[in-house]
Amino acid sequence: MNIQDIQKRYNMSAGKVKAFIATNLDHINENGEHAKNVKRVWTVDDEGIRIMDELLGYAPPAPEKPKEEAKAPAASISMQQEIARLTTQNQDLLQALGDAKTTNEQLQQARIDDLTHQLAAQNDILKEKLEVNYKLVEAKKLEERLYSELNGSKQERDDLIHHLESSQSEQAAAIKQVADIRQQIVQSLENLRTV
Repeated sequence: MNIQDIQKRYNMSAGKVKAFIATNLDHINENGEHAKNVKRVWTVDDEGIRIMDELLGYAPPAPEKPKEEAKAPAASISMQQEIARLTTQNQDLLQALGDAKTTNEQLQQARIDDLTHQLAAQNDILKEKLEVNYKLVEAKKLEERLYSELNGSKQERDDLIHHLESSQSEQAAAIKQVADIRQQIVQSLENLRTV
């Protein structure tokens, strides 16, 4: 059967027919290639149509009976009721399957959203850690620079103290020298008085 025949059989648009075949292709072709797509043209053999009838809950119309068989026996009526019940049940199952697929996609999306949120949170934590590490490195550099400056200042202080001590020693030596000269002058004056 081609797409047009299948459209008439199920009273569906061409797009819906193609979508249904594509969605259920694995099931239709489970025991052989019953549905084919050659050069974008779908064809389905009798076995494929039978499987599609089952999936869609489609019961082909019964051929018209001769007038003498117009009154159907009770067993036939019961069979038709069973077919109608099974058709309804099949449609309900197909609807449930569609709902399950939708729910599954929603759960997957929720899981993706959750993972995305977790990754974003981890990324924020990593950024904070990097910022803290950067600040620690900068603080360490500043500490080393201040320590170096402190050592330089300490050396300058030590040099000044040494220079001051040297100056004090020189001053003491000069004072002693002046005292010695004064003593010599005094002694010389005493010697002159006694002459």
